[in-house]
Amino acid sequence: MNNRFLHVGQKAGTVFFEKNRYEPSAIEDTQQPVQTKPSEILSLATDVVGNNGDKALKYTPWGDDNLQPVRLLEDIKACGVLNGGLHAKIRLGIGKGVMPMRLITTDQNGKETLEPVNDPEITEWLEDNDIASHTYGWFMDLCGIGQDLARFKFNNAGTRVGMMWRHDITEMRYEPKNDKGYIEHVHLSARWSEGRNWRALSGGDLITLPFINTQNAISTLKEMPAEKRAKKEYAMVCRLPDWNKHYYSDPLWYAARKWVEIAKGVPVMKAAMFENNIRLKYKVVIYAEYWDTHIPNWTTMDPTEQEDARKAVYDEIDEFLAGAENAYKSIFVDGKLDPVTQQRYSLIDIEPIEDSTKQGELLPDSAAANIEILFALMMNPALMGANSFGKGYGGGAGSGSDIREATMVQIMIQEFERQCVSKKLNLVAHINGWKDRIPELVWRFPGLILTTLDKGKSTENMVS
Repeated sequence: MNNRFLHVGQKAGTVFFEKNRYEPSAIEDTQQPVQTKPSEILSLATDVVGNNGDKALKYTPWGDDNLQPVRLLEDIKACGVLNGGLHAKIRLGIGKGVMPMRLITTDQNGKETLEPVNDPEITEWLEDNDIASHTYGWFMDLCGIGQDLARFKFNNAGTRVGMMWRHDITEMRYEPKNDKGYIEHVHLSARWSEGRNWRALSGGDLITLPFINTQNAISTLKEMPAEKRAKKEYAMVCRLPDWNKHYYSDPLWYAARKWVEIAKGVPVMKAAMFENNIRLKYKVVIYAEYWDTHIPNWTTMDPTEQEDARKAVYDEIDEFLAGAENAYKSIFVDGKLDPVTQQRYSLIDIEPIEDSTKQGELLPDSAAANIEILFALMMNPALMGANSFGKGYGGGAGSGSDIREATMVQIMIQEFERQCVSKKLNLVAHINGWKDRIPELVWRFPGLILTTLDKGKSTENMVS
């Protein structure tokens, strides 16, 4: 124990010690275990020459063609229920945003007693770094892409983390693992998907940062001399736990990617149907006798004049049939009685054409896709206005109890994403000395939950 003896009380015999606020954890004195090194990636990653001509860089492709994040983003942005479901998860998980709290007590049931930390240094740092926006981005990356990326930079003296921010995870590629199975660097570029040779990126097209493993990030940086950290920038990545994924995790919704294709395809098909389908209302048949008996000088007209006369009649009939103001009106046409057969017939026949289009076609498929996508997101469809046990398109929103319970469950199951944000802020708290001054410092996400009307209010504060 790193305690210093101070004094022995004369009356009660009390022994006073000064306890160090930071004691090195056991992990600092433990050598990192050797990790597995996948061989399938090495056949895809290629060495290239960097700026100085003597350092070889390797980029681990994300997907077979290095364009997997591009495809993920295309699916998210083109699928309304997927995009909306992701952002609903983010808002429910964040609540009012991350806040520094002092953990006073924790009872035997895990219920915490907290009080806000009113520390100007911490508050100013959070505001200057716009942590609220970056928290939203980290949640978005974890839920939508399966991993997030934090960049943090030390001040000129190397004594404090001056800046930390979220970088678009789709621009990040890992360096392949070293001989011990660890990643040492990550590479950032906005040009992976431009169709150029991504293996040859270098110079201004590329940012290379040292990679800090989340396993022992705090101890690694605390042991590093300040002069070595001065002005330096590092990267930390949090990933969703996955199977058989040595570098990049799949997001949860990826299990429903076939349903995403259906959800994307239905609107396209419906739009094409509306644009290309011919929907005729009436069939009008005009017999040849009509022109002879109703158009003056018909037999002496040249073909051009006859065609103009026909179009005038067509337009007159069409104008009479179309429009709401002509609904339920009567139309009069000339008829004729055959003196021989005594049969009656008209010179103009107007027949309505039945619309054979099936109303609501493809909407059940779309509804099924929407629900399957929300299930893959671990999102109760009731939160998005759809009861999964109903019939038809959506099946109704469900009861108020369904929505309240679904809201609380959704907040509960996003603790992992909140812990990933807390992990980043804890690193800053240890380096910047906040934990030394406030050992009880923790990070929590206050929010609101819906309540029943008999409580006399529509919402209630909660801390997650």
